[in-house]
Amino acid sequence: MLLKLITWSILASLLSYLVLITPENPIIRAFRGEISDVDTNVIIGPYPGLSDIEKLKKNGVIKIISLLDPTLPYENTLIDKERQLAKSEQIEFLNFPMISILGHKMGVNYDKNAALAADAIASAKGKVYVHCYLGIHRVKVVNKLLEEKKIKAGRYMFKEGERNQSALELDKAEQLYNQGYYDESRNVLDSMLNQPPAAKLLYAWVVYHQGKIDEARKRFSSLAEFTKYSTEMNVGLGYCDLQGNKLTNAVQIFSSIIKIQPKNESALTGLGIALYRQGELKNAAIHFENALLINPENTEAASILKHIKSAQIDAGNKTSIASREPNAIASSNNSSALKISGSIISSVKNYKVLTISVNNWAQAWSSKNLDQYFASYSADFIPAKGQSRKAWEQQRINRITKVFRISVELSDIKVKYLDDSHANVTFKQSYHGDHNPIITIKTLIMKEVGGKWLIEQEIASN
Repeated sequence: MLLKLITWSILASLLSYLVLITPENPIIRAFRGEISDVDTNVIIGPYPGLSDIEKLKKNGVIKIISLLDPTLPYENTLIDKERQLAKSEQIEFLNFPMISILGHKMGVNYDKNAALAADAIASAKGKVYVHCYLGIHRVKVVNKLLEEKKIKAGRYMFKEGERNQSALELDKAEQLYNQGYYDESRNVLDSMLNQPPAAKLLYAWVVYHQGKIDEARKRFSSLAEFTKYSTEMNVGLGYCDLQGNKLTNAVQIFSSIIKIQPKNESALTGLGIALYRQGELKNAAIHFENALLINPENTEAASILKHIKSAQIDAGNKTSIASREPNAIASSNNSSALKISGSIISSVKNYKVLTISVNNWAQAWSSKNLDQYFASYSADFIPAKGQSRKAWEQQRINRITKVFRISVELSDIKVKYLDDSHANVTFKQSYHGDHNPIITIKTLIMKEVGGKWLIEQEIASN
């Protein structure tokens, strides 16, 4: 019986390997992208078989750019095979190795090789075919660089198809993770009989978001045996240190990553946050700016950077409203407070504007858009516990940036108008950060200023 199991295990492993090194097989063919419109100058798609290369040759392709990585055994086999096929058709063949796991770049030469591939395509004096394995992921990175060079590539079509059970389970776990369902993602990962390194990396991030930082640290550290994952391991350990407020350690880790990979967005953002919390605003701003050069849609980096620049301006002219003390705020607000009559005014139009404003505030909090979040509060906002506005803002920034993913949902919203420009909004707030959800009954004392409803005071009770 044991002999049979061993025999079947060997056969299964061999079959899996053969599936990977023969992209013409129906399983891979069903999943990979179609070859692009051959009438374009740059064609992007999946690994080409013999029939594909013959077709490309007939349509004037003079160069093939492969993004496969020879350090992966099955891709190395494919590279050798493709090199021979291209040679037989007198097509130039170039290889710029790239690999990514869970959307994260792997290896120190990822960006460099992507840029070299784009340059090789741009300098070609004829049609070029560029591909990775499935024609779905790595080619997108190169295609983005081509777009920056104003070079249009033919589009490929994604096809869903069959994948092995392990890959399907990992896809499901990653999808749940991206949606913030960490418990469910962990259950799927636990059900996998054999976890590949990518699953181990995902598992580490899952428990991180569950607030189990010690376990996350152990799981990130366990990736040390996989050389290609060393950078991702260190990124994870750096964020664990951020979560534990071990800022000196975090700075050292992120700095060491950036020395090797100057364009690692996660490390640049993490270092920016660590330096910001240490009060190194100028240095933090530099790293946020570098992160935004790589990804202009990094809202966390953009929000903190804007706040830093605003704080620097305020420090220069010393006229920032944010620096007012509560007593000064209360003093300036006495006259308006006396005008509140306590009468309830019913207005459908104002109700809609109010609820939109409150929901926008919750959305800004969820997306960690600090600009929008602070813009939801009036200049006369009174922080709790006698804090100054400046101290409160600093505290909120620290708390919001410390959490990796935030979800704030509001329900049972009730509005009580006090007069035309004042209202109380009460609701049930469900805050979901890296730990279990926190349910709070909250009241926002709102004031209309220049057509916008802003928060004057925030009162929470569990």
